[in-house]
Amino acid sequence: MLTVGKTFETYGEWALTLKNYEDTNYIYFYKRSSITISEAKKKKKRKAANCSDDVQYYKIDYACAKGGKNFKSKSSGQRRHKTMQDNCPARIKISINDNYQLCITEINNEHNHRLDEFSYKFMARNRKLNPSDKEEMVHLMQMKANSKDAQNYIMSKTNKIVSLKDIRNIKSIAEAPLNTNKLEEIIPKLIQEGDSVKILRKSDKNLRAIYYQSKTMKQMFKYFPEILMCDGTYKLNNLRMPLYLLLTVDGNGHSEIVCSFLLVDEDEITLSEVIQLFKKENANWDATKTIFTDKDMKECHIFKQEFPDARLLLCLFHTLKTFRREITVDKMKISSAQREQCLTLIQRITYSHSDEEYIELYQSLINFNFPKVTAYYEKNWHDIKEQWVCAYRRHRLTFGNNTTNRLENINQKLKAGIEKLSSLDQFFTDFKKVLSSLRIERDKEVHDLLLKREIIEFKLDTYQWKYHNLITPFAWKHLLQQFSFIVRYKIKENLELNEHEEYILKKKTQIKK
Repeated sequence: MLTVGKTFETYGEWALTLKNYEDTNYIYFYKRSSITISEAKKKKKRKAANCSDDVQYYKIDYACAKGGKNFKSKSSGQRRHKTMQDNCPARIKISINDNYQLCITEINNEHNHRLDEFSYKFMARNRKLNPSDKEEMVHLMQMKANSKDAQNYIMSKTNKIVSLKDIRNIKSIAEAPLNTNKLEEIIPKLIQEGDSVKILRKSDKNLRAIYYQSKTMKQMFKYFPEILMCDGTYKLNNLRMPLYLLLTVDGNGHSEIVCSFLLVDEDEITLSEVIQLFKKENANWDATKTIFTDKDMKECHIFKQEFPDARLLLCLFHTLKTFRREITVDKMKISSAQREQCLTLIQRITYSHSDEEYIELYQSLINFNFPKVTAYYEKNWHDIKEQWVCAYRRHRLTFGNNTTNRLENINQKLKAGIEKLSSLDQFFTDFKKVLSSLRIERDKEVHDLLLKREIIEFKLDTYQWKYHNLITPFAWKHLLQQFSFIVRYKIKENLELNEHEEYILKKKTQIKK
């Protein structure tokens, strides 16, 4: 109970007493006016000179949250205003007494409004989180936690009312420093030792592209340069710059991002300069044997020009998708049944096993006598059959890949981890977090490979067992398939070699018992 004349040795003792009084009676007092000890000393107040620093205040006047100075609006009334002030007369005054203690000199506990627990809990001061809880909430928001789940968690932990608006405010404050597209502020955060960050600009100094390749990306390309996959994804930043990734496959069959770049314009000149920059930053670029992309990529021929010794292959998934999109009833002037007939045959063409089979199926397409379909096929696909027909791709280095699904999978993870249409600062912050997560998962799998040995059916010291102990599980999976052919095929007696330096095999005949 607060009474006039009650004294307190320190401000901390008084503050704790007042807080308990407020919590018990559901009252909220605020400092209407105050004079600190240091201010009183400057004004040469009589009692201030001998006061302890623990007292802190020379004088404090408290008012009820619904009292204090009357609010007088100076607006014209066009916008609505609200205020808590409602002329409540409740007051508390404390000041230094002759013993240099804080003493209650006046108290008015008469309120002109209802006092109840419900209203008191919703007061802004009582909803405020302490620094550690606020930091935890910021961490939850950065982890993309559901707002309602985070709300229920923090309320059960603190026993405080926390509104969704409070959570949004905490989130906006936490993200405020990252809400920028200023390159001079972003680039220093990106660069670490060994990283490459390059900005391409137009002659008028406007941005054209941002090139980012970390030290780890460079190392991965140095070790595994044989295959490159390229694809872009959109709507990850508020400048609408598509993110392009270059990806390779390591010895364990894992996907490795080896370069990234954001483009303002997806034109031939910009893409060509970015690829040239990649070559400059990676001396072993000429070790690349195969490049996967899709035909819809506007300037995919740039890769063919910049990597003259590499073979350009098209993603089979996107190839068949393009056929389905372009061969339509309206565009080709055919019926639905005829369209299905064409698409079925084109799928068979795609998976042709030999040049003879391709020619036979290609002739069947011509024999359908659908002029627009034939014209479209011959204009866009026949001359580049080496890039998409399996019969002509099977001798190329692919590590078993026929699509860019690896990149599609990475893009989905990026979209899950990067806030849509975020600022460049936020984008790169989230992008690096996703990269770190992907690497941890990769390293975990490598750890498991080193820790756990696969049990195989082959006996000790057999050539299969020796191969198994020399190569990675990814390579073993492909070699094991070849071992299975040994019992089904035999090498032709004259060991004839074809142009691809492959032994011609003949299937063994079954011996009837």
